[in-house]
Amino acid sequence: MANLNFDEINDVKKVLFLDVPLPEVHAEPSEEMVRKGAFYFKPPTANTFHDFCASYKKGSTFLDQIPSTWVSVTAKGVDYENYIDFTTPVAGHGQFEPECPDLDAPSPIESLDHLPPNHVRDRLNKFYKPEKVLTDALKTMAHEMERIEHVAARLHIAMRVSRLEPMNENQDGGVHWTLTTAATLYWRVKGDAVNAIKCLRHSLNNAPPDMRDVALVSMANIYQNTGFLHSAIISASAAYRISPHLIVTHVTLANIYAALADYERALKFYYSTLSIQSNFSPARARIRAIYCQTGMTYNLFPGIKH
Repeated sequence: MANLNFDEINDVKKVLFLDVPLPEVHAEPSEEMVRKGAFYFKPPTANTFHDFCASYKKGSTFLDQIPSTWVSVTAKGVDYENYIDFTTPVAGHGQFEPECPDLDAPSPIESLDHLPPNHVRDRLNKFYKPEKVLTDALKTMAHEMERIEHVAARLHIAMRVSRLEPMNENQDGGVHWTLTTAATLYWRVKGDAVNAIKCLRHSLNNAPPDMRDVALVSMANIYQNTGFLHSAIISASAAYRISPHLIVTHVTLANIYAALADYERALKFYYSTLSIQSNFSPARARIRAIYCQTGMTYNLFPGIKH
């Protein structure tokens, strides 16, 4: 496998052979958060396993499905209305799309250029599929009855206006990072990893340090979708370090660990997700799937198997 190159791979599961090793030190949710989540959704015991899994369909491919996660800048206190004109009608014929500017002098560290997926970022569409589940999130930037093409046009216009604003002179291409971050969502829905990564690299190089988790979560999703699971962990872990109490950073890490079949770490992050939002049904469903599909218990707390 050592001589494999990306162009020769036809199975996304083999992409992992091209990835970097996992970090020696993993991000971990606090034991307090895991215990709190387990209080809201109790793990099965030997006596309750049958009832816990009674409604779960054996042989389900549920865990093989790749969930999509997204952080809106509004969750970080940024108002889109400061950067996008929502009052002027726009055409929705698909002619205008939010193409992000090239970087003048990208920071290899901020852009995560050292990770293997960035070495083949112009070819990631080979395995990337449209994340249609994010359509509703994208349409939060649209008026009622508008399509995603209207959002694309509105972002395209906002980028052109941004270049005329003196306050954006220090942003690459004169485009504010908020717009390139928002544009990423459009490209993810369209299934265009090449343009999505281009927008994310702009965002990572221009956003304030405490806002970079927004782009890092999207980067982790794209890496996961294209088979670079270790790089996805690295990106999601960086987002988690910035915002350890943001629910999306927890569930994103949980999803990637589940894809790696590291179910113990996945469960910990699903339970820490529930500690933040106890009724978060996707986390509950995937907790149930892990227990019922593997039929195993896990060391969630020191010395105790659940």
